[in-house]
Amino acid sequence: MQINKTRLKKRLLELAQIGGNPKDGWTRLAFSAEDQQGRALIKRYMNEIGLYIDEDPVGNIFGRTEENREKAVIALGSHIDTVPNGGMFDGALGVISALEVVQSLKEKQDSLKVPLEVVVFANEEGSRFNTGLTGSRGLTGSLRKEELNFLDSDGISLGKAMEACGFDPARLDQAKARNGKYQAFFEIHIEQSDRLEMEGKQVGLVDTVVGQLVIECVVYGQANHSGTTVMTRRKDALVGASKVITGIQELALQMGGDFVATVGKIDAYPNSVNSIPGKVSFTVDIRDISHEKIIQGLEQVKSLLKHAVGDGNFELRVLEEQLPTILSRDLSGIAESICQRENLPYQYVPSGACHDAQVMSMITDSCLIFVPSIGGVSHCPEENVEWEDVYIAAELLYRVVEGI
Repeated sequence: MQINKTRLKKRLLELAQIGGNPKDGWTRLAFSAEDQQGRALIKRYMNEIGLYIDEDPVGNIFGRTEENREKAVIALGSHIDTVPNGGMFDGALGVISALEVVQSLKEKQDSLKVPLEVVVFANEEGSRFNTGLTGSRGLTGSLRKEELNFLDSDGISLGKAMEACGFDPARLDQAKARNGKYQAFFEIHIEQSDRLEMEGKQVGLVDTVVGQLVIECVVYGQANHSGTTVMTRRKDALVGASKVITGIQELALQMGGDFVATVGKIDAYPNSVNSIPGKVSFTVDIRDISHEKIIQGLEQVKSLLKHAVGDGNFELRVLEEQLPTILSRDLSGIAESICQRENLPYQYVPSGACHDAQVMSMITDSCLIFVPSIGGVSHCPEENVEWEDVYIAAELLYRVVEGI
């Protein structure tokens, strides 16, 4: 192998020392202290490799092999922020693999044919502020300014969290200014499903990425005393919300195919043991390969709300939207040829999760390579991969970039 397997594994394990452990999982929420520690470690690695380091107004980190920013580059990267109590490999695998590929290429070539850049995207997961892919959307010019006002559970806005870490989201347009300087983008990521494992494949070449619509629903009732308010005269917002939530489960089953819908976050107010909930907010994450089916799902959720609580007793707003995406067949075709030549078991697969590679496809050819997930589990402490599959993916990316 051309890559250094020992170095790759060592760095992944070092990053895993920040923000968690195998028992409780990893929590490096975007722009948190743990996230900042992880970013500092990545910049240390970039310095070791001899990369020119830069950060943009929304918190993306760039490590380039050449100081001249005007030259178009081949970029590789992912993210290091996590969901709460998430896994060790989600995002981190792509960043550390990118560093390893670039370092190995620098060590083995006197001069690179094309400048390379490692990108660490900010706030990919979106768990803290209910909006994700912030860094890649900032870079591509698709981040809405109003998202900077989205709040976390402590009432801190995304924009203020950025500022607390030394960034300047008011200069959002300057992040977009870089987006004409990419020849291609590559991302290695864990599959987060069991398709590859079930088929006995070591490499997944992603052809399509699902679309996603994240909405927030707010149901209104009347807060009241839980002991003195008779059951027949209650306006319990949580009861109404529960009817909608169970309806969403049935809706997703009826839609079938690749359609999924998830209620992942719920807040009840006043959230007291002896108070009837007067307001409930919850998120709905809708995904499908078909944008039309996503819109159908949205309309069905609206219908469920009207039926359960009535007009005037709910609000709905869109938090985030990503259209279904077809990735570059030219780039995946190069990877496919190498897999065939090296007799690597591979398969073209769709991605049920949104990724930075999907967003980057708005401005350049983009390639997403999957590493099989053991048991198909992710976003949990049990998330795991086979190390040999990690090395194969990194070596494959090395060969692809070397040949461009």
